[in-house]
Amino acid sequence: MSNLFLVNPQARQGGNRGLFKTAEYQNVNSFYDSHPEIESTTLHWLPDLASRLGIGELLVKDESSRFGLPAFKVMGVMYAVSRLFEMGRIDRSSTLVCATSGNHGRAVARVAGTLGLKARVYVLTMPSVGESRPSNQRAPK
Repeated sequence: MSNLFLVNPQARQGGNRGLFKTAEYQNVNSFYDSHPEIESTTLHWLPDLASRLGIGELLVKDESSRFGLPAFKVMGVMYAVSRLFEMGRIDRSSTLVCATSGNHGRAVARVAGTLGLKARVYVLTMPSVGESRPSNQRAPK
C-alpha cells in the first residue's frame, strides 16, 4: 500500500482569502476574546502515531466538551445569537427555532437556556426505545 500526501501550496501563506472581510474575522475574534469562559480547544500531541505515519507532528483537537456538549457547534450558535441581538433581529422575548438530527439542536437549546430564551427544536429522529438521551441533556423548553 503506497502513501499519498497532498500538500496545499497556499497553506502557509496566511491571510483570509475566503468569504469574509478582515473586519468580520476581527469581529469574531473580539467576540470570543470578550468571553473568558470560552477556553481554547485542547490539543493532544500524538508523537507515536505521527512516527508510524512518517510525519513530523500530529495534533488532534479535542472538542468533546464545550459547555457540557460533545461538539463545537455551541460556539457558532453563541456567536450567531449574539450577532442577532446586536442587529436587533431578536430580543429577550424571542424563541430560537431550528431543525436537527444531533448536536446543533442541543447547542441551540443550551444557548437559549443560558440566555433565558425559549427554544423550539425539531428533531428528525428520536432515540429508539432502549436508547436514552445523554445524561447531561435535558429537553429544551
